[in-house]
Amino acid sequence: MIRLVSGDDKWSGQVEIYRHDAWGAVCDSSWDMKDATTVCHQLGFIEALEAKTGLSSRESDRPIVMNRVACTGTERRLADCPFVCTGSQQCSSSTVAGVVCKPRPDELRLVGGSRTSGRVEIYRGGSWGTICDSNWNETDAGIVCRQLGFSDALEAKSAAHFGQGSGPVHMDGVACEGSEEKITDCPSYCWEETSCSHSHDAGVICSDGNTVTTNK
Repeated sequence: MIRLVSGDDKWSGQVEIYRHDAWGAVCDSSWDMKDATTVCHQLGFIEALEAKTGLSSRESDRPIVMNRVACTGTERRLADCPFVCTGSQQCSSSTVAGVVCKPRPDELRLVGGSRTSGRVEIYRGGSWGTICDSNWNETDAGIVCRQLGFSDALEAKSAAHFGQGSGPVHMDGVACEGSEEKITDCPSYCWEETSCSHSHDAGVICSDGNTVTTNK
């Protein structure tokens, strides 16, 4: 079992692997894209965008359990890759390995808020971008929240409430009916390039069952 920790989102972070009832880190010595690709595939992502090195360990007592990993990139699991087989892994750099994995097209994330709130960003054309707040309402926000696995939306936020994004504005004039499964199923301006600026980035506050996040 592996996981990513201390990243900006679920697609990035330090690599940790579970062994002998404890989580351990991976030394970044010789860490490369083949190793990162194996990690991203094991986590169910399409591919790796970056192999991260030089990361400080999240916790000082997190043991190094793999060193000088040498994947070919075809392994199903990180544990299937060769590495130096010593009982106590000596990491000469004292820094750990990480990855940035590639999201699937039209994946969503919330940025600048909490786990249940933030600026809505969508992955399209190889980059993360925002959604313009023109006509943005709770119906649109509800589609976003349910797509992300929350029960519903508490509030639709506009005017870059959670801060301004960067990169392209991927969607403008979103007009959901409420029955759509994904935000990309909703009508929006398709043929005209948007003139919307990041001062109009849309956001949401989602309801997570009994958890209410106001963060206003």
